[in-house]
Amino acid sequence: MSGLNAYGVVQINGVYLAVVAEALMEAVHWPADLYPHPLTRGALRGVFTLRGKPVPLVDLRGQLAEGGDTSLPTPLVAILKYGGGYLGLAIDAVCDILKARDSQFSPLGPGGTSVGLLPSLLMGAEESRMIYKLDLGFLSSLPGVLFAADPSAQVLKEEALAAKNRLLHYLVFECDGRNFCIDASVVTELVDNPEISASDFASDCCFGVTSVRGTKVPALNLSEVLGLDHKRQTSKPQLLLLTAPDGRVCGFGYDRMVAIQRQDPGSFLAAPGYGLPHPELLAGVMNLEEGQQALLLDHPMLLQRPEVKSYTQVYQHDVKPAQASHDVTKAMLRHACLLFDAPTRFVAPLSQIVEIMSVPQQLIGLSQPATHLLGRR
Repeated sequence: MSGLNAYGVVQINGVYLAVVAEALMEAVHWPADLYPHPLTRGALRGVFTLRGKPVPLVDLRGQLAEGGDTSLPTPLVAILKYGGGYLGLAIDAVCDILKARDSQFSPLGPGGTSVGLLPSLLMGAEESRMIYKLDLGFLSSLPGVLFAADPSAQVLKEEALAAKNRLLHYLVFECDGRNFCIDASVVTELVDNPEISASDFASDCCFGVTSVRGTKVPALNLSEVLGLDHKRQTSKPQLLLLTAPDGRVCGFGYDRMVAIQRQDPGSFLAAPGYGLPHPELLAGVMNLEEGQQALLLDHPMLLQRPEVKSYTQVYQHDVKPAQASHDVTKAMLRHACLLFDAPTRFVAPLSQIVEIMSVPQQLIGLSQPATHLLGRR
């Protein structure tokens, strides 16, 4: 069964017309600055301006009711959008908003088809009111009917599409009371509750070593590598794994995952260059909800830190150039996935996840029997 479609009902010379709600932008008064078009004919009355943009004015009163006076202005003009353009339609009133299925309209075209300016009819709640569907495609083909293109709208559409294509996934996580973020595409793996063993080369920079599918991976102290103040700890509950260009893998401990966000890299604020021991390790600042921020890690620079390279070389000293190239290629081809409990454990490709955020405090409840829908934000 087809779904419900929304329509705006307008009145012209006593005739009720159903206009697709998406096309009905607004209703304005008859313009005082209506100018004739050089090719004015048919239903075209002229052109006026609306907020600095030209709008053709179409009057269907002559087509809908013979003998009616079409010389006087109508009380309102409906602004309709169709096919990337828009026009003004002379109307007497906006009467109603209704929802109906296509099957509720009765075809009135030749041979029972839905063809023509008013191709089908809907009987209203009041039996005396007949509502005709207005076919905007047919309207655009009538003599004299013009739709003004909106170049700025096309530009905005292209800019929005380009901005969407620029969006990247970022993992936002907390470590030692600070929020950090990193490009999700460079993360090799997230390890939950890693078993970290004591290292023979233990230091403030390294919690120890863990084994990930047979590979010894150093568990490093992110705050220590960044040179930031932190409380001394012996381990971390989570581990973020990164693969260096030479194929070696290192892990950075963190406390918890905060969110996954899609954001334009160009929207990041510049990272502060003062008061930081290693400002080159931070690539920017991401704005989060409720005024919070996260520091963007510069992962190439992070992997080039001497202490990071030293620990990975100690535990993965037998990585050969050919194997390194193979390992890096495997890491690039590997699909990042999110593992979560809800309450059953699920896994989902990260590329299919738009965003992860905290549950909103205020939700709009929906009156419906489904129990899986909490509400609408």
